[in-house]
Amino acid sequence: ALIAAASGLVEPVAGLIGVSIVSVAQAFLPWGLGLAAGAMIYVVASDIIPDAHARINGGGKVSTGLMIGLAAMMFLDTTFG
Repeated sequence: ALIAAASGLVEPVAGLIGVSIVSVAQAFLPWGLGLAAGAMIYVVASDIIPDAHARINGGGKVSTGLMIGLAAMMFLDTTFG
């Protein structure tokens, strides 16, 4: 129990360091989030979509579902912003 409590003492210190870094680098957060989103889109486009086309007969259903989901997501984002 003492080791678990001692390991938890690091969290407040790391939290304060994280808050100070975020407050200093707040202008870079949108760029970082955009980079992360682009990386996720790359992973989906290069790995998941071709695998889904290979596993599902009639791969057009995969692309159609992807486009419908993307359109719904964009609609909800612009509507409820």
